[in-house]
Amino acid sequence: MLNYHQIRAFHAVAREGSMSRAARTLGVSQPTLSEQIKGLEAHYQVRLFAREGRALVLTGLGHELYGLTVRLADVTDQIQALLGERSTVDLGGALQVVADGPLHAASLLARFRKQYPQPQISLSVTNAPAALKQITDGVADIGIVADPKVIPGLHFVPIGEDPLVAVMAVDHPLAALDVIPIAALADTTLLLREPGSTTRAVTLGLLDRHQLTPRETIQVATREAIREAAAHGLGVSLIFDSETGEDRRLVKRALATVGPVAGCTEYVVCQEARRRRPILRAFLEMAEAYGAEWRGGKPFKPDRPLPGRFSETPRRLF
Repeated sequence: MLNYHQIRAFHAVAREGSMSRAARTLGVSQPTLSEQIKGLEAHYQVRLFAREGRALVLTGLGHELYGLTVRLADVTDQIQALLGERSTVDLGGALQVVADGPLHAASLLARFRKQYPQPQISLSVTNAPAALKQITDGVADIGIVADPKVIPGLHFVPIGEDPLVAVMAVDHPLAALDVIPIAALADTTLLLREPGSTTRAVTLGLLDRHQLTPRETIQVATREAIREAAAHGLGVSLIFDSETGEDRRLVKRALATVGPVAGCTEYVVCQEARRRRPILRAFLEMAEAYGAEWRGGKPFKPDRPLPGRFSETPRRLF
């Protein structure tokens, strides 16, 4: 007969990638957890984990089993929530978040932590396509991304609009203007993010819409490096307003464009099948409140059409 405690132990270790972290999550000793894993492997005469140096990694069979235990954990949470055995106010377990930028992720997690201090939280930052893959693969629970592709099986909660602004050194010639005409970018060196970046895609779309080609472009891999390059006078960059940060070496200016202001929509994303798990439901409800504050209490109505995404005010989650 399948031993639920052994399966639960395997799932925790596979999820955390560490015996010690998994033991803390489950509230058991590390030797107990190790014995449960060994018992599972011995009973079925299989190998689920391998050591690579100090790292504990899943074998091929382990990866397949983890995919099933993720679904089992979701169903278990749904059953407990349905029967009222688990309070959404006293959440435990772990929450793994992936984002394409730190700002909104940090703000959301700080708010979540204040209300729900029990879960163990982890955050990784990557680009939007990689973040969505982590969500679809079940590696992460929640994604916070800008203008994600709509993927069947994922649930999207829009939280607000973030316009592009021009960022440059305080002594840059364009810094003397209150608003930067979009045509002025044709005479500048433009600092661009790497392929796969949402900021880069929106910037290139804006230039294409206005049929503009900058004098020169320099590709810079991260938003932090972009800000440093701009501060040192290497050029002008277009950045989402919320990501400009505080730096006395830089100024930000609004863009004067023809048509809608270029920008992105920020979303919180999770698997549709998992969104009613208590911990995810609590995060999504909190994200809705965060978005309402960002928008000043106004309903979500994009200033521009969002091809392939939400084009109307979305229905409520619950």
